[in-house]
Amino acid sequence: MATNTTSPVISHWTREQASKINASTATTFPTFDPARLGAMIPGYNVWDNWIVLDENSEIASVQGYRVLVALVAPTDKNVPTRLYYFYSKDGVNYTKGGYVTDRLLDKDGSEWSGSTILRADGTLQTFYTIAKASSTASTQKDQRLATLTQKVTVTGGKLVLQKPLYHALLATPDGHYYQTPQQAHQYEKSHPAAKGKVGNNKTNNFCFRDPHFFKDPATKKTYLLFEANTGSDYCAEASTSRDYVGSSRYEPRYVPTTDAYKANGCIGIAELTNTTYRTIKYLPPLLTANMVTDEIERANIIVHKGGYYLFCVTRARKMTLTNSAILDSAFMLGFRASSLFGQYVPLNDSGVVIRQHHGAGGEGSNPQNVYSFLVLPDMSVITYANYCSDGRGGVQRCRTAGPSVQLHIDGTTTRLGEIGYSLLPA
Repeated sequence: MATNTTSPVISHWTREQASKINASTATTFPTFDPARLGAMIPGYNVWDNWIVLDENSEIASVQGYRVLVALVAPTDKNVPTRLYYFYSKDGVNYTKGGYVTDRLLDKDGSEWSGSTILRADGTLQTFYTIAKASSTASTQKDQRLATLTQKVTVTGGKLVLQKPLYHALLATPDGHYYQTPQQAHQYEKSHPAAKGKVGNNKTNNFCFRDPHFFKDPATKKTYLLFEANTGSDYCAEASTSRDYVGSSRYEPRYVPTTDAYKANGCIGIAELTNTTYRTIKYLPPLLTANMVTDEIERANIIVHKGGYYLFCVTRARKMTLTNSAILDSAFMLGFRASSLFGQYVPLNDSGVVIRQHHGAGGEGSNPQNVYSFLVLPDMSVITYANYCSDGRGGVQRCRTAGPSVQLHIDGTTTRLGEIGYSLLPA
């Protein structure tokens, strides 16, 4: 059940900030060796992944194991995406566990990204997304948030997630703070894709997914961050504001295109209102990307040296502006504030912390391509990759857990450090 309330500050990733994206070596993902990666599950695509954390955002020891959760689907079958878990004693080599859930909560839906915490009572609680074709918004896909709790047992070195104790829907977009698929559909029908010369965000891209648990150390209140689009009453789609563009000096006569109006991606937030984390209260977005992009995914917050660092990921093909550094690229974005609800300032001026240039051939054509960046409490950034070892000294197409890279932060400036290979099949 969800209710609404208010919050004082909404930050923006502006067109001016995004225009500062460049091909800096400080933000370009380092070259890695895909032959050092392995297929987590042979015959399956394995992509968006996350490590189980405790309620204080530290990497959890689940009865002596680290637990990794990822999205998986067979490479040769058109079946729903599922959540799958792996476990590791050494934090590097991960054994296949099985599907997180014994059944789909919605038999016609797919399980999409989220987060998992180890609760104080030893149970795991997963927050995730259910996605399915919409029956009332044909141009969009329904996305809802769900949660489940389950016990963990370890017998003979085998870690097993038991049948859920609780498994239910948690939230749907309210239309007020966060756009519904029906709202996105109606705007798309009345404003079909234009043929603009700049940018490539031609159609509405409804988003309501990727719930990430966060307990604010300053207040001990608990929240879910998630990817969304702005609703009708807060930085709405097709609204105009100099706040979306930037300073008065930048594009002083800017007139939005039809496509730019559709760009209303945001990082949403909701307070978890009871100790079971089964009800929420919506708050206004922490950050919006109006007139820049419709999609800023996989939000998470790391509290580091007194700052609240908000991270998310996006792709150039979803953006409404471009330059040579933006084209054919994907990014991890970062912003810093002094408190959870403070004013978020983009890191490195542009907001880009990691840039991955995949080239004109697309993500799947580049053995160096990685995506779905997620920052862990130790400031390592995990990914998924599209190539791995073929077992014969070469590489093969293989969507699997990717390399990590160490992130170094100094205030609002970042640099990338060492490559790691810490998510490998046992």
